[in-house]
Amino acid sequence: MKVRVPILVSVLVAPALLFVPGAASAATSPPAPVLTAPAAGASVLQPITLSWEQSTSPTPVVAYWWEVGTSSTFSSVVLAGNAIRGSDQSTAPTQAKVSGLANGTYFWHVYTTAEGATPNDLVSGSFSPPRSFTVTGSVAGTLPAPNLVNPPNGFQYHPLEAEHNDWTAVPGADHYLFEYDNEPSFSLPLFNADYSPIPASQTSYPIYFGQPVGDLWFRVRAVAADGTRSVPSNVRQATITYSAPIPPPPLLTGPPSGTSGTLPATFDWADDASPNTYDFQIGSDPNFTQANAADCTGVEWCVRGIPESQWTAPTLTTGTKYWRVRSSHGDKSPTEPALSGWSAVRSFTVQQTPPTIQAYSIDVLTDNGLTVKSHTNAPSGTTANNQVFGRLELNPNVPPGGTTVTLTSSDPAVASVPASVLVPRPASLDATAAPASFQIDPKQVTTPRTVTITATLPTGSRSLQLTVDPPSVQLFTIGATTVSAGNLGGTLTLAGGAPPSGAAVTFTSSNPSVVTAPGPLNIPAGGYTAPINVTVSPVAAATPVTLTATMNSVAYPLALTVKPAPTLLAPANGATFAPGAPVRFDWTDELTGDQIQVSTSAAFSTTVLDQFIYATSETTTSSLPSGPLFWRARGYDDGSRPGPWSATGTLTVSGPPPSSSPPPSSSPPPPPTTLPAPSLSSPSSGGRVNQGSSVTFKWSAVSGASSYLLQVDDSSAFTVPLAVGQSTTATQFTTPPLRKANLSWRVRAVDSSGNPGAWSTVRSLNVK
Repeated sequence: MKVRVPILVSVLVAPALLFVPGAASAATSPPAPVLTAPAAGASVLQPITLSWEQSTSPTPVVAYWWEVGTSSTFSSVVLAGNAIRGSDQSTAPTQAKVSGLANGTYFWHVYTTAEGATPNDLVSGSFSPPRSFTVTGSVAGTLPAPNLVNPPNGFQYHPLEAEHNDWTAVPGADHYLFEYDNEPSFSLPLFNADYSPIPASQTSYPIYFGQPVGDLWFRVRAVAADGTRSVPSNVRQATITYSAPIPPPPLLTGPPSGTSGTLPATFDWADDASPNTYDFQIGSDPNFTQANAADCTGVEWCVRGIPESQWTAPTLTTGTKYWRVRSSHGDKSPTEPALSGWSAVRSFTVQQTPPTIQAYSIDVLTDNGLTVKSHTNAPSGTTANNQVFGRLELNPNVPPGGTTVTLTSSDPAVASVPASVLVPRPASLDATAAPASFQIDPKQVTTPRTVTITATLPTGSRSLQLTVDPPSVQLFTIGATTVSAGNLGGTLTLAGGAPPSGAAVTFTSSNPSVVTAPGPLNIPAGGYTAPINVTVSPVAAATPVTLTATMNSVAYPLALTVKPAPTLLAPANGATFAPGAPVRFDWTDELTGDQIQVSTSAAFSTTVLDQFIYATSETTTSSLPSGPLFWRARGYDDGSRPGPWSATGTLTVSGPPPSSSPPPSSSPPPPPTTLPAPSLSSPSSGGRVNQGSSVTFKWSAVSGASSYLLQVDDSSAFTVPLAVGQSTTATQFTTPPLRKANLSWRVRAVDSSGNPGAWSTVRSLNVK
């Protein structure tokens, strides 16, 4: 009888039939297919191709479902599958390839599933009359069956104990299929949970059963790359039961009791029957009085779930220690683990392990110590932007007071080091190394110089070479590479500190009429950064320019693209619009951000629209006042610096309103409804992001809103120009990369008439 019990691993069951043959439907059931091959009663070699005629279903066929059984009643089904049409709604296949059957006589039949009378409705027909065939063997080249060598036949396992399955490899196998069932006939459905293939490189498949499921039978097949299966392996039977026997305590094998040695030390024991996992304890008490196996406390080392029959202690205090082992075998009841007794206790004396250098490296850090630049080259002069450290790792068995490593430099005039560094003992027992670091001070040089830095212990020394280079330009930036006209501030940063005479830097421009290079710059002794100012002239079209900083004949180029002021595209100059009509403003997209202003004055002394926009160069509004209006636009670069204004465009709002005048009323119309403030979702207030990152601002929807206005600025007063001023119909907006700043942000809703709602609360955001 088939029984279904939950198990803890993904294992195999037979493929379920998705449609029941003969299921009721408003549509006519499709007729059974006519079987064509193999002929009734034929003797065949595997693999076998089952084929049938296309069903005469009045609606398109979705799939055919077939079964192979050991009798004409199909009381025992050994194979089942389907032939389903493709996603392109092509015709369902009318054949299937089967293999892996033992020699003998079998019966097969097929039924049809077709589209029903309504969309998404399916209807299934009845099975065809069965046919028989006799398997007499397999074609040459078919994979042989594996040989299942584990589990031992008749072996008993506990729930949650690894039931071990091992088999011999089959040359040419692409993968294996492992099968098990709660009856020896392996009739479908099997007890397995899925048919996951096991790679050909793997000939072992342990399974953990969560409940005492009783007797099970196991077998395995080899599968070729074309899907042809071998016949099943031999069958092994095992029982999953709470009453499975528990092996005796493990037998300790090494080191012998009373042995002395240094760390790391490996403790070994013999595998017991049905090895699962082991628990290991080592401490200073031969009776393990304070040991708490449940909490794994009270000893120096308490390790559980060890899969192998040995364990290596990386660190221990010195002195005599005692150790023992037991094996774990799942559960012997729903509430109790199945554990062997503890082994005999052995002693081991831990001697002081001489410290040794396991690893040694040199790191050159920039960006105030945040970025590893190099392991072999350092610029002259230690600064906040140029810090050099040696990194040491000793074996973890350092004495309690630490150990001293001697340091030397082959040329202290090029790079000096402290005389020594103290490496402390690791605080954690399971530490695999004892780390320490020391600072290296690169001196000023005029030509590259190489020095050897050596770390020494009585057990040996390690050396590394460090090349100290003259100072040079490390970074030259004006905050953006696509810019517009104006005076643009920037920064020059040296790799290393300036020499005693200072660092002389000169600048050149490939197009001085567009970008005026800064004058010569002298960074004083020890300095590493200085501000610069670049003047950019207006251009009529996008113009590439290279600005170059040179120091000690080493050039650092900065490629720029200078963009013109925007060109106004729409509305046409002088266009007229009715009051309340939507007006779309459009201009050329030159820089990352944009600003549009609309005013009743050609001098723009006041504005009726002043909007900041990212990622687009257009906006639409229906809230312009009547009369002549003036408008203009400009771009903002990645440094949030504005470019020049465009030429001024004109338009006029005049004429009757878009709808007839309201009927006379004894009372004035009600004022526009003020929309409530949105609730801000993310980022959270006080959150931090890295500079150069894009940020997605999110908020709640407001009923009645047709759009939202997001403002982001480095001032909580949100003074113009804003860092981000964006109108959007969505409830979120993702910015371009942001510069380093402490930002504030808020959002408000706008209704379909252009009436703004209340501002949300203000949140802060730190861009670091």
